[in-house]
Amino acid sequence: FESNSIKLQEKLLNEEVDTLIDYDFDEKLFDAFPIKKENILLAVPKEFPVNEKLKDKALNESELHLLNTAEDKASLVSLSDFGKERFILLKQGNNMRKVSCKICEEYGMTPHIVVEVDQLLTAFNMAMAGMGITFVTDTLANATVKNDKLYFYRIKSEHSQRTLYIANKKKKYVRPVVSEFVKVARQIYGF
Repeated sequence: FESNSIKLQEKLLNEEVDTLIDYDFDEKLFDAFPIKKENILLAVPKEFPVNEKLKDKALNESELHLLNTAEDKASLVSLSDFGKERFILLKQGNNMRKVSCKICEEYGMTPHIVVEVDQLLTAFNMAMAGMGITFVTDTLANATVKNDKLYFYRIKSEHSQRTLYIANKKKKYVRPVVSEFVKVARQIYGF
């Protein structure tokens, strides 16, 4: 089931779902287990003129795979360089929208939003179509790095990382299959 973070957490509290993968949880209501650290990147259509001065700082495939490792040497860019560009943001209620706004606030910037969408993949596809810049995760960028339509930039920001969690409702019986799912997911991502 897909929806925004608020609706998904309501479903977990109402026991309509057994577990949830998301980013922010109220520890009074949920038991949350970290499974993966993600980097927030800018996905910029290659045809945008701003790339002329910055494309040497765009992440290549190997740099994307090395983020958060000892070999990580990826360049950082300032969001201010993109201040006059068109942005595609997720709608309110999505964690990525909250993070995007925090990054913009950190730079004292109000993005020129051309469209708001419900899903990160929709924003990504619209950026690939040249409609604007969007914030994405390195997980998504790594899954689609073979594209020839976007540059990915690592943003210099205290908000450019987040942790992905698997959560259950507190004080609720957790079925063995759910416990095993949490265990396997944490092993895969090294938590």
